[in-house]
Amino acid sequence: MESYKKEFIEFMVDCQVLRFGDFVTKSGRKTPFFINTGFYRTGEQLRKLGQYYAKAIHSTYGDDFDVLFGPAYKGIPLGVVTAIAYSELYGKEVRYCSDRKEAKDQPSDCKELTELFYNTVHNVNAKDYTKEQLNVWATGQVDLEKWNDSLQKHFSVVAVDNEIIVGFGDIDKTGYLDRLFVHTDYQSKGIATAICNQLEQAIKGDITTHASITAKSFFEKRGYKIAKEQQVERQGIFLTNYVMIKER
Repeated sequence: MESYKKEFIEFMVDCQVLRFGDFVTKSGRKTPFFINTGFYRTGEQLRKLGQYYAKAIHSTYGDDFDVLFGPAYKGIPLGVVTAIAYSELYGKEVRYCSDRKEAKDQPSDCKELTELFYNTVHNVNAKDYTKEQLNVWATGQVDLEKWNDSLQKHFSVVAVDNEIIVGFGDIDKTGYLDRLFVHTDYQSKGIATAICNQLEQAIKGDITTHASITAKSFFEKRGYKIAKEQQVERQGIFLTNYVMIKER
């Protein structure tokens, strides 16, 4: 075991984050140890925590990554201190982003998400679909209340970078992954992967999605299999997509 890993365990014990004894989790499972990250309470503790995570990332991935993602809510400060520590230890300026873990509450706030959806479709998906197809897929006219209602009912994740929404996705209770879109300026930075990880972890059992031609390879890399190719009709125009299933 690397020395920083041993130091990290001792650090958690010193901060009372890691405790040993007889514990019962919310699920009823018995465990001989318990971790409560709420006991990281000081700036010095967070500084050291960021250094340990930075060392772990560098040891595993080197500098071969584009962005640090801090899942809401406790992961947000962790992403910040890790980005700072990585810069101090290894001299690399690292971008960081986070998610809200749910859609905003008001229908008017959904406008940002629908605008991202429109711009992504008309830019990213333009390589695989005609202008005519793009226009009926993302018309620019959406029912904001309907969007907001579905996002609130589903498990939804919104990724944010410096107050800019850079991606979002949602999945319902049946395991249907409904939407997954990333800002056209933030493609190939691991954001879709981070969002999809959160969505998949929220559901037990198989997951189904209707993937575009553009997104098909992304889902295939994640273990999804094509159940069938289909033609979806919108306003008399047909678009190709794929029913894909990830069995678990």
